[in-house]
Amino acid sequence: MQAERPLRSAGRSADASTPRPSAGSKPAQAADDARLGQTQGGTLERDEAEVQAFRVAFGGNLRSLRLARGFSQEQLKARCFLHHARVTALEGGGAPPRLDLLMLLRDALDD
Repeated sequence: MQAERPLRSAGRSADASTPRPSAGSKPAQAADDARLGQTQGGTLERDEAEVQAFRVAFGGNLRSLRLARGFSQEQLKARCFLHHARVTALEGGGAPPRLDLLMLLRDALDD
């Protein structure tokens, strides 16, 4: 008869005496927070003025590209399936450009 090998649980290290942090554990969350630059309060340590400056610069570039392609805001929104207010907010720096929107805008302005 073969001796049975003891099973290791998924949450334990090889010596089974020290638990590994699981994805939702506090040590794992603290590591993620540190990597993302978050404080214990959960707010990002970013300069809001810098973020707003990026949004405004992005909006100005979007507007320049739109005009260079000869599109009105209405035409761009129709090509991207966006609401007119969203295009206005992006161009004015009032909305953050999400990745999915960037991809839609790229495709609409690339034709």
